[in-house]
Amino acid sequence: SYKVRFEFIGLSFKNSNNVTYSYTLEGYETEWTELSTNNFAQYNNLSDGDYVFKVKSCNSDGYCSVQSTNVEIRIATPIWKKWWFITLCILFVIAMVFFYIRYRERRQRQIQEYLQTELDERTKEVIEQKEELESKNKDITDSINYAKRIQRAVIPKYSELKRVLPHSYIYFKPRDIVSGDFYWMHRQSEDVFLMACADATGHGVPGAFMSLIGGTILQDAVRRPNVSSPKDILETLEKEVVSLLTSDGQEENPKDGMDISVIEINLKTRVLRICSAMRPVFVIKDGELHNLKANRNPIGGGYKNFEKSFEMTTVQLSEGDGIYMFTDGYPDQFGGPNGKKFKVSRLKAIFEESHNLSAEEQYARMDREFSLWTEGHRQIDDVLVIGIKV
Repeated sequence: SYKVRFEFIGLSFKNSNNVTYSYTLEGYETEWTELSTNNFAQYNNLSDGDYVFKVKSCNSDGYCSVQSTNVEIRIATPIWKKWWFITLCILFVIAMVFFYIRYRERRQRQIQEYLQTELDERTKEVIEQKEELESKNKDITDSINYAKRIQRAVIPKYSELKRVLPHSYIYFKPRDIVSGDFYWMHRQSEDVFLMACADATGHGVPGAFMSLIGGTILQDAVRRPNVSSPKDILETLEKEVVSLLTSDGQEENPKDGMDISVIEINLKTRVLRICSAMRPVFVIKDGELHNLKANRNPIGGGYKNFEKSFEMTTVQLSEGDGIYMFTDGYPDQFGGPNGKKFKVSRLKAIFEESHNLSAEEQYARMDREFSLWTEGHRQIDDVLVIGIKV
């Protein structure tokens, strides 16, 4: 955040000591301050963006200036938030992993050749090598755990959703240390809130790289002046993902991509706009569950020369209605007495039965059902479920 201080002064030939001021900062607050004799304004928590500072003055007789004095400022986006910087970091990590793997392979070959000529010392060397490998494996695990910290730092904090929509929950259960499933949220304005639930190609480290790319593009897209709806966001995301994955000049269509749902909630009017690629969104309106089907086009996914279209759905919600977004990890999980998939129908039943419960109780129900279903079975994919009550 940034600190900005404005100082101003108004002239009164009658009584200059009783000049009062009222001011506001567009882009940060909406209300004008009460009249006071303070001739400065300080803001301590400004984020990057465009602002307009406006100030009016009044003399001791209560006569105020007809027009405000305006000062426009722009706080530039810091370098570490820019997409190209994050992309360079990702590419650097990929290169480091590649060279580290090559180094390990070369080291293993040297050890094997040495053991052939030094058979008498094999036991000692094997023990030492075992300890070295354990140490290296620990280093790799520690590195992936650190990558998890980086991914969690990029993914918005759960507390941001609770602050805007208190009756909400996020059930997030990666299969590995890092995840290909991710969620994203953005407060577009005082009344407009955006959220996305996405399933990137793969899981583990490859999926995590795609999730970082997706989250970065989403954050960049909402700052563009021509992006004003979930439909615009998906179309921008599609263009940027395909462009990025084919930037090396290869003719083959990129196989990587993601399935994603993007919603926009007007917190004042409770109007919901939805645009989704390959993932349905469930809406419980007036106690009845509605399945809002997705566009049958994924983001990326090997369709370089195919012109995709995304249709948007608008729903007028009422207080107490619910929105549920999820990836395919939960319904596709094998388990139960017969080792079969959980299926969307069971997930739908959970939403209907637990909708009137608190967010904490709904989360507990999701966790309990998943744990019981997967008992004795391996988790096959990342799991992400988002429940929102307006």
